[in-house]
Amino acid sequence: MKNFICLIFALGLFLSSVYSQFPASCEEYYKFDETSGQAVNSVNSSVNNSSSVTATQGSSGIIGNCYTFNGTTQYVYFADHTNWTINATDNLSISMWINFSADPTSNLVTLWGHQDGPQFNLGKISSANYNIGWWTNGTGVTTSSLAFSTNTWYHIVLVKSGSSITFYRNGVSAGSSTTSDITINPSCAYIGGDTYSTPQVFNGRIDEVGIWKRTLTSTEVAALYNSGSGLTYSATNYALSAIASPTSEGSVTLSPSGGSYTSGTNVTATAIPGNGYSFTGWSGSVTDTTNPLTIIMNSNKTITANFSQASVADSNWHTNGLNIYYSTGNVGIGTSNPTQPLTVNGKILATEVEVVSSISADYVFESSYPLMTLPDLEEYINQFKHLPCIPSAEEFREKGQNLGKMDDILLMKIEELTLYLLKQEETYNKLIKQQEELKAQVEKLDNKKSSVSK
Repeated sequence: MKNFICLIFALGLFLSSVYSQFPASCEEYYKFDETSGQAVNSVNSSVNNSSSVTATQGSSGIIGNCYTFNGTTQYVYFADHTNWTINATDNLSISMWINFSADPTSNLVTLWGHQDGPQFNLGKISSANYNIGWWTNGTGVTTSSLAFSTNTWYHIVLVKSGSSITFYRNGVSAGSSTTSDITINPSCAYIGGDTYSTPQVFNGRIDEVGIWKRTLTSTEVAALYNSGSGLTYSATNYALSAIASPTSEGSVTLSPSGGSYTSGTNVTATAIPGNGYSFTGWSGSVTDTTNPLTIIMNSNKTITANFSQASVADSNWHTNGLNIYYSTGNVGIGTSNPTQPLTVNGKILATEVEVVSSISADYVFESSYPLMTLPDLEEYINQFKHLPCIPSAEEFREKGQNLGKMDDILLMKIEELTLYLLKQEETYNKLIKQQEELKAQVEKLDNKKSSVSK
């Protein structure tokens, strides 16, 4: 599990002490570790998390996971953040890792910002050649043309010190310039693309996006680059305290257990009411009525499971000597604490089970689907020991599986396998054709030799 980046200052401070200072100097940091839901701001999870994510989550990143963008329609969207007014005297630094799958369809790609500015972007010069740019209100500055290979990670940084702009690629300055910004407050912001009439969308993977409202030094930029190419980030642990109220009439279990978790860990909290009591909801760091509840550990948290005495209609009951119970709208068989509409503690024997699902994996056959290359797939398998989008064995043991969702994922993998087979068939046919052409050429030469000898 990757953790929040800590800069290595020239003063020689240890990484752990640097980390503790970061909330004061870094506005936002997105690890893109999530496999679903919001892109979470690791600096402060209560401030400026994403409003929506259309990019594909859970791809293999420079550190942990990352997001994949299809080059046409995918992006990460953030609602208006009034703190992001950019003007001529502001200092600003933006850092991210990018990895091209192919050239995007647009000649301009939004990496961070608003489609009408301010905007940190890539401008296409020719195939696999781009400049890195900063544009706002009609004024822009860029680097000269830079070559970018596909399936290769690059670290790019914008550093704005007043009107002076410096761009970095892989820890080294790629050019400097000046710009005459005026005050602009973006009504929203995007990462990796936008919703412009001609979408300006990256085609590939983006990871580890950091935003500072100060000027990073060249030493700090180099440290950020080196952190992705070999160093490891210092681990950060957060405490989760779970309380039952009233304490004598219920309990809370945590999975994984322990109460202290590495940043980014998903913890499942389950409220278990006592006899005659029902669960009414969570309070504290999370306000929700979902049970069990999944919590992302990105800060210290305290949650309280609230219970109330059940009415006669809600009290547990059993029928015909069988262990069938009813509590808070849930029915339990073999358990007096059902946590779902139907909870069974034991095996289910049936002649037929129908799972209704609106999910369909046919999107795999769309021309825009970002099918992983076989080398990328092999790299992912070697690193994680399971297929992309398929939960690990440990996740299966801890959380079980949703049959409808898992059927859809398996169908997606079958359709991906079909695409790989079709590509192999295409390659095979090309080789056969080449072999036949070579055979015809050899026969032609043999015939010429025979006629000459006669």
